[in-house]
Amino acid sequence: MMKFFKIYLIMTLLLAISPLRMSSAPPKSPTTYVEVLYFHGKVRCQTCNDIEASASKVVRASFAKELKSRQVIFHVVDFSQSKNKALARKYQVSWSSLILVRHHAGKAKTVNLTNYAFSHIADKQAFQKELERQIRMLLK
Repeated sequence: MMKFFKIYLIMTLLLAISPLRMSSAPPKSPTTYVEVLYFHGKVRCQTCNDIEASASKVVRASFAKELKSRQVIFHVVDFSQSKNKALARKYQVSWSSLILVRHHAGKAKTVNLTNYAFSHIADKQAFQKELERQIRMLLK
């Protein structure tokens, strides 16, 4: 009988404090978010480094609030590492690539900006403006 009483007391206390614990939980991830994925291999050229730097600059400068709330996520992925091979296969990446992925309601929409990035990185302002525009469109 005493054992039952102890279990009952513990369960009552746990149930009483559970609302307090739930209120201090971290906020849920947003249901719509955009991943900016920059893939690179082991060996990188100057253009590849410039694309990564410019993409990172756009995300940090133009989407600081969204980064904090995890509406925008920036990942640099070395596809030559075995831990990243599945991700590279998922997005069909075999060389340096810039991929945007909009996640919404369990579905993903992919925008491959690789060709644009390589053909426009010489004009960093134009590249950065277009990348920002693309991310904003995907956040809507």
